[in-house]
Amino acid sequence: MSTIKNIINDTLKSRGKWSMKRLTIFLVLFLTLFLGAFIVLSDLVLKVEVNKWASGVFDSLLLFLATLMGVTEFGKKMTNKETKTEEIDG
Repeated sequence: MSTIKNIINDTLKSRGKWSMKRLTIFLVLFLTLFLGAFIVLSDLVLKVEVNKWASGVFDSLLLFLATLMGVTEFGKKMTNKETKTEEIDG
């Protein structure tokens, strides 16, 4: 049980506080995986395309997820560069 708690703390928290970006990434990832599974399973079971726009929504969610993760990583890189610059100047 403590392993799951450590994973949640390491993944979704930043410096002991809940990170809004990390929570959003986790939620969008979960919803995207659920939507993808629903699209595939509903097409297999019903043998009819349920909604032709569902794959567009799926692609949009994946694009949003990739962009959000990229912005987060870019922000980390910029913070690290600022810290190193201050250490050199100080």
